[in-house]
Amino acid sequence: MQDFSTTEKKEMMAKWPGPHTWLVPASDYCPPWLRGRSQNIAIRLPKVNSTLNLLNSINFPITSTSANLTHKKSIKTLRACKNLFKNEVKIIDGRIGTEKKPTTIQDFVSKKIIRK
Repeated sequence: MQDFSTTEKKEMMAKWPGPHTWLVPASDYCPPWLRGRSQNIAIRLPKVNSTLNLLNSINFPITSTSANLTHKKSIKTLRACKNLFKNEVKIIDGRIGTEKKPTTIQDFVSKKIIRK
């Protein structure tokens, strides 16, 4: 991820922590497997206490994919997640957010809303 100015950080933090994902330009150090075919990377700081506590305890960003598959119904429970992914991924039991719909995704540079 690139370095951001104080103004840019304030703009991001106006939506965080919360259900908002920013698409930002990936740095040259970002591995292709993390960004896919895009030149951007999606970043989010959810408003989920267990996640915030984990991030604060390690003082390091973590990466994960969404349990929600494109164009499929959102995964809402641990059981549904385990049924879908079986033993293919590490699933950490814990509370999920209380949002009723997937997060908003917004391109940070163009400000275009990708998903509302």
